[in-house]
Amino acid sequence: MPLMEAAQIAERFDVGIMSTKGLSVTAARRLLDELSASPYLKRVVVLHDFDVYAFSIFGTLFNDTRRYAFENEVPVVDLGLRLSDVEALELDPEPYEVSDW
Repeated sequence: MPLMEAAQIAERFDVGIMSTKGLSVTAARRLLDELSASPYLKRVVVLHDFDVYAFSIFGTLFNDTRRYAFENEVPVVDLGLRLSDVEALELDPEPYEVSDW
């Protein structure tokens, strides 16, 4: 957020910024759902890392779950990192351990 505030992204591009900082809460999903029914929401642009947590967060943010079922289609634009981005940018991997179930 400090970088987005310093660059004045919201003011320069007339956008709202939302962060779930982890798995999205029902309130965030409901907000996006209800805004999607209005003529004011054109698209929801999502930035995320290339890791298992990011894909999980992205998946729960826009898909029905046991806790929340969407009534409207949310217009999503996924700007998250992909494997091709990671390779092109030569990003270092982050450690991740799969625990036994």
